[in-house]
Amino acid sequence: MFKVIIVADDFTGSNDTGVQLAKYGYLSVTMTEISSLEKYEDIIDALVIDTETRSLPPLKAYETLKEVSSLIARYKDAVLYKKIDSTLRGNIGAELKALRESLKPEIIVFAPAFPKNGRTTRNGIHYLNGVPVDKTELAKDPRNPVTTSDVKKLLEESLDIPVRLKKLEEMNENLAETILQDLGKYDVFAFDAATEEDLVRIAEAVLALEKKALWVGSAGLAEALMVCLEKRKNEDGILVVAGSVSQVTRRQISRAAEESQIALAKVDVKRALTNPCDEVKRVFAQVLDFMDKAKDVIIASALEEKDVTDAIAVGKSLGLSSAETSEAIARFMGEVAHEVVKARRPAGMVLTGGDTAIHVVKKLSATGCRINSELEPGIPELVLIGGVADGVKVVTKAGAFGNDESILKAVKFLKNR
Repeated sequence: MFKVIIVADDFTGSNDTGVQLAKYGYLSVTMTEISSLEKYEDIIDALVIDTETRSLPPLKAYETLKEVSSLIARYKDAVLYKKIDSTLRGNIGAELKALRESLKPEIIVFAPAFPKNGRTTRNGIHYLNGVPVDKTELAKDPRNPVTTSDVKKLLEESLDIPVRLKKLEEMNENLAETILQDLGKYDVFAFDAATEEDLVRIAEAVLALEKKALWVGSAGLAEALMVCLEKRKNEDGILVVAGSVSQVTRRQISRAAEESQIALAKVDVKRALTNPCDEVKRVFAQVLDFMDKAKDVIIASALEEKDVTDAIAVGKSLGLSSAETSEAIARFMGEVAHEVVKARRPAGMVLTGGDTAIHVVKKLSATGCRINSELEPGIPELVLIGGVADGVKVVTKAGAFGNDESILKAVKFLKNR
């Protein structure tokens, strides 16, 4: 499913906002025809919709956004962003009215500033290079003349509701708390912003509320939002599931486990074969404990040759061939991974060993994957499609592939995506 949906009113604006997501690894696509969105929902991360409504009559823009809303309403987990012109041109009020009525967000965040390009908001007045936008040449734009630089007035007159203006002096560590206090009376908030840091503070504060938000702004707020979402993602750990018995993988595990940030959860292969339910519970509890301590975690079935010979011996005692024993352990690794991901969605996963990788993917109910890039020869980065880990980035590795640093490199790569 789409992680982010951007609705923009012109083509260049669609792209200057979509590129903010692309910079953070989101596969972003701008579409001008949206009758068949479902074809793309498992392929791309960010959908950018160009409605071409900036120069339409207000009523037609309202009707168009109502239609768009009906198509995107079902993507309830996506971050929803309404991209507006950074100088307040277009049918901002009419389009917000349509989105607000149809999607019913708990909070609307209106911050049109784009400080990098000279667009700032102070005391509710929006400026272009220090001049109120309605005092610039934009007031004479033949197609989209700017009629006001007062953001609160613009919103209140269009939406016919009171709007809470948050001024620069309120951009402090208590911002989230003060927004929450005001939410009972207001659902639309306009924000001053003079710097990129102001926009980041706004995004951090609203995200902390865990409310269904409609974000409204230019490319400036979009970039700030991506910064904050990436920061949150990187607070989650990377999960490595290593079921390969290859000496190469065992050396890679040992090297990665030397890092203080990476914890090792060793599977008791005898218990995994003779009492798998209890061993799943034990490993699951250990992994979650490590994750609670902000650790990346490796779940490994074999650290030395003795682990391999012990597993074969236990399997033989149970009447299993070596191949059947290997299959049973791979199945066990899939079960553990499934329980962990259900409880704590990781920022990324590394799967090593072919049997282990496919058991994990199937247990997570993924229908496939999108191949993104290659970290090392034969070691790709993927994005899972469907299931409980939909959208999670994954690195897969055949057991004997790579060098001693390969698992560690994969973990670091996923942390920085």
